[in-house]
Amino acid sequence: WLLASFSHDDRDQWPLFDHFILHYRDRLGIKPRNMLIILHSDQQNATGLIRLYRRLHRTYGVRQFLPNIEPYTSYTHMRAKYAILHKYVKDEDWVLQVDADEFAVFPQEAQADVALAKLDAKGENVMFGLMIDRLAEDGDIDRMPQPVRRSTLFEQYPLNCAITLLMQQSDVRKVTAYRGYLRSTAGNHEVIGMNPGIAEQVTSSQQMKALVDGVMLDFADIANTFPLKHGTDLYTIYPAAHLFTLFHFKWVRGLKDKLLRRHQTEAYSRGQYANIIAALVESMMAGRGGRIDEQHRKKVCQQDLVTEVDGPGLLERSLSAREMIHLFFNIKQVQLDRLCDEAYQKTPEQQDMFLAQVLQMHIQFAMARTAGPAYV
Repeated sequence: WLLASFSHDDRDQWPLFDHFILHYRDRLGIKPRNMLIILHSDQQNATGLIRLYRRLHRTYGVRQFLPNIEPYTSYTHMRAKYAILHKYVKDEDWVLQVDADEFAVFPQEAQADVALAKLDAKGENVMFGLMIDRLAEDGDIDRMPQPVRRSTLFEQYPLNCAITLLMQQSDVRKVTAYRGYLRSTAGNHEVIGMNPGIAEQVTSSQQMKALVDGVMLDFADIANTFPLKHGTDLYTIYPAAHLFTLFHFKWVRGLKDKLLRRHQTEAYSRGQYANIIAALVESMMAGRGGRIDEQHRKKVCQQDLVTEVDGPGLLERSLSAREMIHLFFNIKQVQLDRLCDEAYQKTPEQQDMFLAQVLQMHIQFAMARTAGPAYV
């Protein structure tokens, strides 16, 4: 199953919808009948939601929708996601959960059925993704996405960047694929369950009950849709060693105005977006419009990640662990080679697995997230 949410009221997001459906249908092989789409309207525009539903159904054959006209909060949105998962998804299923501006690519560009079968064979039940921000070549974040018939989003926004991590200083790890008996938290940055180390320490029903009670306290009004093993226990989380490349098409028309508006009306967000807003204001004052200028692009983008690969589809291929480390931490290739040599990792396969572990160590475990033993 594919789980996503489309906002009817955010007209700047509409150009992404066709690109989104076609990406997951054609690149990942997910049938439209297996897409679960939450259609949201803060303005309670039920007629608009019906029109959007009809267009997606007639054009692509998407069948499963959940209309939602509650005022948006991350918690009410999570409640809607839990409801649609509870209705359609079985324990043995896999769920790919993404935002409307997130385009996931499996390692080695595998289709979903092939990649998920490999995870099953290894006993892994979660695969995280890392957000790679896609940016227009000149850094313009006020560029309207063009229709599918003209070009792909990957062609329109060719730069691989780390704006979310390095400028926004936000978490880029997302719970992207998980088995049907698991659930993610509101921001989709953690999966709820026990890591193997915690699971070994839980040796009594009383200890398990204490963990479960803590989760139920956090999600009291949706506890009835939360899956538990045998109805009483949290599941153990076995993450995949490798990571999704989660291409993030947030930096498009409408974002500049949203950021500037939020800076005025939402004081809590000022620190989070301060660096980006400062860069935009500097660019606008210099007469360059709303863009991430060349000076900042050199710090947070890697042009070589989209130019030094042979063959078709180079703009939308998945990134290796080596490339992600280079992008996020600016570690030079010669240093990574030396690190592999010191760890006696000689073959390309050995190096890829070793660097994936290094990346996991820094991205998975070196960032503050939800506290508590029941969140991975």
